[in-house]
Amino acid sequence: MEKTIELIPKTSEQMRKTVKNARVITGAIIVEISLLDEGTNTFKPQGMSFAGIPKMESVVKMIEKIQPGFVFEKIIYSPLANPFAQKVVKEKKFNITKDFLELAGNIVPPRVIDFSQKILKIKEMALFPIIIQDKVIGLATFIYGKEIGEREIIVMESVVNQIALTLEHERLYYHSKKRIEEILKAIERIAAGELNVSLPISEKADEYDALSTGINIMVEEINEKTKQLNSKIEEIEEARKVLLSLSEDIQKEKETVEIKVKERTEELSEEHGKLFSLVESIKLGVIMVDLSLNIMLANPAAKRILGKPLSEVLTFEDLKEKIKNVKPSQALSQALSYYVQTGKPLNIQEAMIGDRCFRLFMSPVRDITEKIFIGAVMVMEDITEQKKLEKMRTEIVSVTSHQLRTPSSVIKGNLEMILGGDVGKITKEQKEILNETYLGNERMIKLINDLMDVAKIDEGRFELTLEAIQLKDLIAEIIKEILPLAKEKKVSLSYTPPSSPLPKVKIDRQRVKQVFQNLIDNAIKYSRIDSKGKVTVEVRKEEEKFLKVVVKDNGIGIPKDEQDKMFERFVRGSNVTKLDPGGGTGLGLYIAKAIIEQSGGKIWFVSEEGKGTTFFVTLPYK
Repeated sequence: MEKTIELIPKTSEQMRKTVKNARVITGAIIVEISLLDEGTNTFKPQGMSFAGIPKMESVVKMIEKIQPGFVFEKIIYSPLANPFAQKVVKEKKFNITKDFLELAGNIVPPRVIDFSQKILKIKEMALFPIIIQDKVIGLATFIYGKEIGEREIIVMESVVNQIALTLEHERLYYHSKKRIEEILKAIERIAAGELNVSLPISEKADEYDALSTGINIMVEEINEKTKQLNSKIEEIEEARKVLLSLSEDIQKEKETVEIKVKERTEELSEEHGKLFSLVESIKLGVIMVDLSLNIMLANPAAKRILGKPLSEVLTFEDLKEKIKNVKPSQALSQALSYYVQTGKPLNIQEAMIGDRCFRLFMSPVRDITEKIFIGAVMVMEDITEQKKLEKMRTEIVSVTSHQLRTPSSVIKGNLEMILGGDVGKITKEQKEILNETYLGNERMIKLINDLMDVAKIDEGRFELTLEAIQLKDLIAEIIKEILPLAKEKKVSLSYTPPSSPLPKVKIDRQRVKQVFQNLIDNAIKYSRIDSKGKVTVEVRKEEEKFLKVVVKDNGIGIPKDEQDKMFERFVRGSNVTKLDPGGGTGLGLYIAKAIIEQSGGKIWFVSEEGKGTTFFVTLPYK
């Protein structure tokens, strides 16, 4: 009975099968495969197969008795020690011999060679180099009990080539798996806000190195822009502190003048001079108006910003002429009048002055008793460079996402080819690993698409293709698609469409579908896990020409102190993160809010931690 003798216990199951298949295909009585150990420049056995030799274990023991201490596991081929092997490695061609001593000389002791040749009845032997990319990475030994003919040589060459292809496929597989895992981990760290990520770059300059280089450049640019932005923020903070200190000093001085006006005249004049110098010297533009909107104070910085000569008096008409496009949209006189009359606390608005963007800090001014409003103060801060930095950061994310999309699609295609068997058979274990890698790449592609949507939203390029559709039919379609997930999670998913037709809504079908898929998918994922999870979806007609969609679950809910931030970028509930650390990017609700609001609707929720969450979405109809 034919048998593969496991002389190398640590050899992989795949290699043992390869050796046995090679012996069966070639018809040799012994086949042995050795692979190059680059550290020692020797060829170490990986598997050996015998055929038609009864009680082979006994033969092995007899050999070990003939040559005490001889262990098959420690056999090595050294091209420098064996001329026969040296010739094969150097010429990269196979060689045939009838002399076992020539084949195994300086490797196996002579007594073992003599005993083995008699017992095994060896006629001829062949030594083939295993070559990958013009480099000898292994040796294949074929021992025959007959003379080797042309047919045997062709078969052995074919087998050796197949072994080389198998080894190269395995090397490429583990290399790809390692690089993909590195890139996925790096992207996850970047998505989590960690910016000290640096991917290794090899000398091969393959597609993974190109992708890694792009990510490294992206991280470096983001870090640099972040430093610049932080520097600007520090400057703004200092200016705010100065302004706050100024306001406090003014109030204190007013109280002092009220009580001791006669005794403190000189001191008051001195302090007034200090404060005036401070206002005159700061880089921010400062303007103060009275209740009739007459300008009482304008420092040199304010005049320079408005293009007014320092020697001339600044009027309110100058303000209205120069300051335009106040956001939110409102006339400047209306804005200042509102703060003068109502005394509403500090408000910040933005406006264009010429070709530069300014942030306007508006606040009422009270008298020394803090009971009567005597006017309002407006501070103008130039934020043009800050806006440019924000735009650059958004563009970097957008460009980087585009650069990541193509390599990710290539990786996806290659993985699908390997999993589909287009490049050869793979083992069950390899398929499981590749499936995990495929799912990880899908998560990366979703992250890239989300980042691109966020970039478009931030840049004002997020466009919708509107069409009139029946909303209840769209919800029914989503329920049908997502029902298998609910069954898998053992969650009850119910939807009862309205009995009568609803008015059609004019929306972007795919984008709004994306919103409801996300809401229902989250409701299922984070429902109760004790087979009592329940998700209900409802569509109904509201007053004021709106349709309302309600998605309700009895899941883990959202912590109360985190609810105000749920529609911001990269935000996930702390309880969700603990339950499913790698489950999402924190961009879904941010994108959903942009889609719904751009469609003319609203989105909000009500939640209690541990009891569940209800999301409400309204969309207008005509």
